[in-house]
Amino acid sequence: ELTQVGYVARYALPIHHPRSYIDPGYQGTLGYGYPTAIGAAVGNPDRPVVSVTGDGGFGYGMSEMATVMAHDIPLVCVVFRDDAFGNVQRMHKQKFDGDFHGTTLVNPDFVALAAAYDMDGYRAESPDELRSHLSAAIDARKPALIDVPLGETPDPWPSVMRPHEG
Repeated sequence: ELTQVGYVARYALPIHHPRSYIDPGYQGTLGYGYPTAIGAAVGNPDRPVVSVTGDGGFGYGMSEMATVMAHDIPLVCVVFRDDAFGNVQRMHKQKFDGDFHGTTLVNPDFVALAAAYDMDGYRAESPDELRSHLSAAIDARKPALIDVPLGETPDPWPSVMRPHEG
């Protein structure tokens, strides 16, 4: 998905097996993550699938939670929530002396939303909680959503654009 976490994953996430990491490339396809993960989960029923998305991108396809539940697709979705289209908001602030418009999101309570779909919902407020919830959700082999509140996140571009060895 097109998120700060997604940008960093392109160079920092260790990938140990072919065909185990899918991303939209540099096409800027906000909203790509969750629906694509549904297809990956259906196409690979014996492998755990985790969708990593931001709240802005997830908003485009969150209604697909109904599809996941209707077909009992064991997909785990991790939503990194900054309550904004974070990259756009940061760019606005940088270019327009701190001003930004149309980038703040009004999100649902994602754990309550998961419960409304009869889906397991978790909130991870620390890396340890994320690790624990992710492990439990994958082991359960049923649909789940993990909400990860972040606040404002740093600019990923200096790390993404730096030269890498290897």
